[in-house]
Amino acid sequence: MMKRKTRDAATDIRRRIPEGGEWPSRFEALVEADPPLRIEWNSLRAFHLNRTADREVVPFLHLFDGGLVAFWYREPSPAVVCIDHDGRPMVVAPTFDDFLRRINVKRTGIPDIDEGGRGYRVPGVRGRPTLKGLAELQ
Repeated sequence: MMKRKTRDAATDIRRRIPEGGEWPSRFEALVEADPPLRIEWNSLRAFHLNRTADREVVPFLHLFDGGLVAFWYREPSPAVVCIDHDGRPMVVAPTFDDFLRRINVKRTGIPDIDEGGRGYRVPGVRGRPTLKGLAELQ
């Protein structure tokens, strides 16, 4: 039952991708990893971000502290950002694939993922994360 609910949430997230934006092909791998966080879309209204955020940012993970992990569509292929519970954004990966690699080595910079209780790995993801382009996106 939980997998179906998560798949429905993924469908809801996908519908919110801006026109011209690419859906990360490995999103299903994140769903299969069954993270302890909720995969779901969330409104950004409570975070008081600037108006472009509603057009460029698509949340897909809800953190325990109320923060969000989201796709940032400044280009067709999204970077991944964390918006903490106070609304402060931080780029955590220049691509979704890099984000998945960061999950596997527990180096996302997000305590709920890196230090969280039940560990998990994203299947089929190999390699080490890159720092290329990360500083420029901050």
